[in-house]
Amino acid sequence: MVGTVILGGLSLLVVAVSLVALYEQQLYTPEQREQARSLYRLRGFLWLLTAGLGVVSFGFVVTGETGLFLDYAFSVALLGLVLAFVERRFHRAIDTDRSPLTQRFEDWWSHPSDR
Repeated sequence: MVGTVILGGLSLLVVAVSLVALYEQQLYTPEQREQARSLYRLRGFLWLLTAGLGVVSFGFVVTGETGLFLDYAFSVALLGLVLAFVERRFHRAIDTDRSPLTQRFEDWWSHPSDR
């Protein structure tokens, strides 16, 4: 029972993180999008795929098919590795070291005296 709750929670967490990443996709400027158009599109597609895998994983947990869940968990982990690689390449291509959402959080959390 506890294992099912944890697996369901992890599936929902994957979906939530994917939705935040898809929101972040819209925060890049048109110039940044144009600089690395193919990586930008690949990044969006991979996050959409990750959200879909999270939904499928949650469906497996709800229906009790947790044996198949491990296969999908492996897929999500592998997809995470590919996403990290694509993110790094994308940020290098647009010549930045952080995402716009990270920059917003940093600006929000920093105290005026830190600047």
